[in-house]
Amino acid sequence: MRNNLVSVIIPTYNSANYVKEAVDSVLGQTYKNIGVIVVDDGSTDNTKSILEKYIKSGEIKYIYQDNNGPASARNNGIKKSSGEFIAFLDADDVWLPNKLEKQIKLFENNDVGLVYSDMEFFGGKFKYRHHSEVLKREMFRGYVYGKLIFENFIPTSSIVVRRDVLDDIGLFDEDRELFAIEDYDLWLRITRRYKVDFVNKPLVKYRIHKDKISGSRKRSYYGLCEIYKKEFLRTSFLYKPMILLRYVTSFIKYLIASIFYGNS
Repeated sequence: MRNNLVSVIIPTYNSANYVKEAVDSVLGQTYKNIGVIVVDDGSTDNTKSILEKYIKSGEIKYIYQDNNGPASARNNGIKKSSGEFIAFLDADDVWLPNKLEKQIKLFENNDVGLVYSDMEFFGGKFKYRHHSEVLKREMFRGYVYGKLIFENFIPTSSIVVRRDVLDDIGLFDEDRELFAIEDYDLWLRITRRYKVDFVNKPLVKYRIHKDKISGSRKRSYYGLCEIYKKEFLRTSFLYKPMILLRYVTSFIKYLIASIFYGNS
């Protein structure tokens, strides 16, 4: 470990109602060696004016780009950052004050490439979960690739990753077919080579609201099919049967969604 600087990348698109709270939650961290980069992905609302005081004070670096999606925004932020570690926070989510402090300690194990955490929901209902309910899903550490094939249990706003891991693996795939699930593609690529660890506490608050970015069911299943096709070609023989099973399952769901849900 060298400078231990954490570059925090916050992509935002028309999130003026939420982005200030996200930025404040980063600046209020008990871990202070941070640099904050907000990448505005072509917002047409008053996002920049909301952030003006932070820009003028130098508390954040603000980058504006044409609308190209969250993968492009995150990649742009990574390229403009200088931290040894990279963390992501969606503009409508919030970190708890001790998030980074708890996670950075786990990188004392040099074999760990990525650290994530549990999270809780707030602001509304999500499927069968209600306001402020903690996400209770099984968490795994070590080489978790085989587990991750069957479920994406790594929330994007919770992760911290070593920069040299991204230098090795590459950044988010900006293919629009992977819109809203490009994070899963990157986690699969990382976990094929690197160990992960986690903090078994909710360190992130995931906001539920009607404008939350997500793909349609049909689009999400199609994107999963694309991910599994790519993963089948690059993974080892040991995991190919699992990947093939996941591809077939996702393709069937895509067909069902196409018939019954259209674009919903």
